[in-house]
Amino acid sequence: MSKTAKQSSAGGLLEEKRQWHTIYPQYINSNLTIQLGRRLAKSKCVPDPRWQEIRDVLAVNSAKFDVEAFPDKVYNREVDKENLVNRGYIKYRLKDSSFKNKAEVLTLVAQLIPKLKTRQNVKTPADSAKPSSSTAASNQQSNAPSGGGGGGGGGGGNKKKKGRR
Repeated sequence: MSKTAKQSSAGGLLEEKRQWHTIYPQYINSNLTIQLGRRLAKSKCVPDPRWQEIRDVLAVNSAKFDVEAFPDKVYNREVDKENLVNRGYIKYRLKDSSFKNKAEVLTLVAQLIPKLKTRQNVKTPADSAKPSSSTAASNQQSNAPSGGGGGGGGGGGNKKKKGRR
């Protein structure tokens, strides 16, 4: 293999690698600040996106994107690096030039994630365990401590404690 062939093949590899772009879920998370990694305005973002949702949105548009998933990687600005829910990112490559920049792709992804079936009418176990609002209001009234004594660690009013300062 000649020296020029090696250089051109290495240049081709570099060019191929350069075409891939990365999307971390934090880029479009409306619950994060810009300092923690959000890249779009909050009004354009979605709450707590997952890498699987980003992959699904880009895979549906497979005529426009090549997609690769990396589920075990952690965003460098992530506060809780042990949390498995916040892991993962997506690499994509444009097949056509219908997008000017990465912000347009992020906006498209953020617009389509709420339309996914996994985001519509999702009932979590915590939602079904909560009592209805009328029962919750009556439970709060009946569980409220009467008088100023006996509360377990809540301060208990203005009683002066002897011997403790």
